[in-house]
Amino acid sequence: MGLDRRKSRYCRWAAGILAGTALLIGAVCYAGAGDEPAPAATTHIGDGWQAEWTIGPYPAKALQESRFTVKLADADGRPIRSADVSAELDMRHMGCGTVSFRLKETAPGVYEGTGYALMPGTWEASLTVDAADRSFDVNRQFAAVR
Repeated sequence: MGLDRRKSRYCRWAAGILAGTALLIGAVCYAGAGDEPAPAATTHIGDGWQAEWTIGPYPAKALQESRFTVKLADADGRPIRSADVSAELDMRHMGCGTVSFRLKETAPGVYEGTGYALMPGTWEASLTVDAADRSFDVNRQFAAVR
């Protein structure tokens, strides 16, 4: 009789652990289900400047080049020309490395460069702009897939 009682107690304990684990996994999946990846194009407005930043193809594919295009203008919509523009891609809290690259002006106020995400997930992209009369940073997130 003592053995059956121990078996019964063990089964209830194991069932409780399994149920708790299932609830925890369900909660984590549910919490992440509503997260939408950042859009391919984002608009940023600062003190005397505006930037439209697009990434293509989107979502980016891990370990494949993506084109980063930024249209820079002043507050009146005039192109910001001849700026020194660089980008840095980083997956926060993962320690998988940073990808840095420069963007070149391909048309008045339009800067393009290529970079790549090292692995799938949500990435932080930081843009640094140094122009003759202004300097500023622009930050955004983007998604990378396999």
